[in-house]
Amino acid sequence: DDLVSQIDLANDFAKFGGLSALALMWGSDDSALRASAFQVFGRASSNNKEFHEKVLLSHPRLVETFYDAIQREAVDAVKVKAIYALSTIIRNSIQARNDFYKLNGPALLTSILSEQSHSLRLRKKALTLATDLQISEKEYDIKSFSDKRFADLLMSLLKSGEMDMNEKSLLMIQSLIQHNPGTREHFRGGLQGSVASLLKDIEKLEKSLFA
Repeated sequence: DDLVSQIDLANDFAKFGGLSALALMWGSDDSALRASAFQVFGRASSNNKEFHEKVLLSHPRLVETFYDAIQREAVDAVKVKAIYALSTIIRNSIQARNDFYKLNGPALLTSILSEQSHSLRLRKKALTLATDLQISEKEYDIKSFSDKRFADLLMSLLKSGEMDMNEKSLLMIQSLIQHNPGTREHFRGGLQGSVASLLKDIEKLEKSLFA
């Protein structure tokens, strides 16, 4: 995947049918091969508008393909790579984001977040993409992110005890409060206590590190 990280080579890859080859690998019985194929797409797609335009033109149901793969994939490590591949295109393509919304993609992300049996890495990847979407859309009301249940989910994630997850949860809460003022009431009262607890955890970590 190092070669396709170069923009010109990535565009040639798309031009000469590389996506069709990847699609075959996404359907493989080998989970490592599926993961590698999603990784290759992500590297080729990252910050490459011309690549996005080419693949969406040649494969108009591409976002649906990623959505289905994430939904049915049994291996969390492969789900992580599929979300990575999806995120590289929907972050920078309005068309891809609209396709994702038509599929109710945000609800898929929230379902991953709420399922504690999933790996922490997968749940963090889903939360990062959800936050990116909220920041990209600003005042647009993404239903799955603006209801009370999602706010409660974020509050529970703040109590996970995992610092990176706590940070990502706070970033999402900040984005919601900033861009969707109607969500403020969801966090009133509970946020102060959670942040205070988080600060205590940070203080304990500092003491253990620098004792």
